[in-house]
Amino acid sequence: MKKIAVFVLMAVFALVSCEKGAQKTSADVHTFGMTGDVKNVFYSVLLLETSSEDEQGDPWLEQDELLMSFDREGRVIQDEYGNLYIYDTEGNFIAGTSQWSTITRDAKGRLVSYDCSVLDEEGNFLDDDLDVFNESHYKYTYDAKDRVATEEYTGWEWGADYKYEYEGDKFYPSRITFESYNEGYNESCTIEYDYQEFDDKGNWTVRLVTTTTDSWEEPWDDSEPEVETDTYVNREYRKITYWSDKD
Repeated sequence: MKKIAVFVLMAVFALVSCEKGAQKTSADVHTFGMTGDVKNVFYSVLLLETSSEDEQGDPWLEQDELLMSFDREGRVIQDEYGNLYIYDTEGNFIAGTSQWSTITRDAKGRLVSYDCSVLDEEGNFLDDDLDVFNESHYKYTYDAKDRVATEEYTGWEWGADYKYEYEGDKFYPSRITFESYNEGYNESCTIEYDYQEFDDKGNWTVRLVTTTTDSWEEPWDDSEPEVETDTYVNREYRKITYWSDKD
């Protein structure tokens, strides 16, 4: 079996110079578009409008789900995709969603990649209980203000490429575009944000999200694909707890 590969973090965890008051924001918190000593992020989504005839039922798509968590040093321990990050007592990454998960960071301590592999170098499963659909890889690039500029999310015969846009010095995106593919099914999407409420740390708690998606299946011949366009308007809510909160 392939020897477990783990990229070791430096014991001194680099912090970006984004500050609010006397509190510094860690590289991980900043990567995920927040500021301050974030502990947990709980997330709710309410569907307001849709052009799709398939969308029915409870308009609450998610309610008070634990979206993200960070430790006292600001290191991410659960990201927005549900990936886990486990560290030793010195802050070194030792495991993730599986024992074969690995991460890489750059010289600033920023998360560059998170890899959940299921196959070894010979193409054999690392564990008999794994499935090719467990394969996933995440890559991030950053702009001059240490904000995520692009994100690549890939798996077994599927993937998505995201581009982030920001207004001025704001650390949360104003717009995201992405292209995705999944075994012949394709999407081209634009997501626009209208931020409505913030907490006293400066993190958004309510925003309006308008998503416009063109989707199509690859035709079997040389004909033009039939493109279907759908628009969704959601209101997203976040409840953020901080390590400095008083019980």
